[in-house]
Amino acid sequence: MKCLDCPNEVVRKRPQGPPPQRCPSCRAARRRETDKHAHRRQRHTPEYKAKYRAYTLQKNYGMTVEQYDEMFEKQGGRCAICRSDEPGWSKGWHVDHCHQKGHVRGVLCHKCNLMIGLASDNPDTLRAAANYLSMV
Repeated sequence: MKCLDCPNEVVRKRPQGPPPQRCPSCRAARRRETDKHAHRRQRHTPEYKAKYRAYTLQKNYGMTVEQYDEMFEKQGGRCAICRSDEPGWSKGWHVDHCHQKGHVRGVLCHKCNLMIGLASDNPDTLRAAANYLSMV
């Protein structure tokens, strides 16, 4: 049987079990390559995700995880605009903030965050849209 990675012949040492697919040198090289990328697997651990969440909340919005949790709890665990209890996308809830002044306004679902963003945070545009929807 030939190695999957090179033209060398793979020698079966034991008669039982599946035959090896790679020669010893290719197995060692593959193991080194896998170990080289171990840091990428680290990103999927719960500890890393919690640390990264705390870092991004502080860096982007100047708030702690506790402040975020308190704000979201005051909203009843729902979107501040539509009151949905579903974030609407795989990455979770959006922290809504004023782009001019930088202060955090609340936590929004994906649809409401898009609505605010597409209106360029302009209350007049949103009022005009609400008036338009009220027309018969």
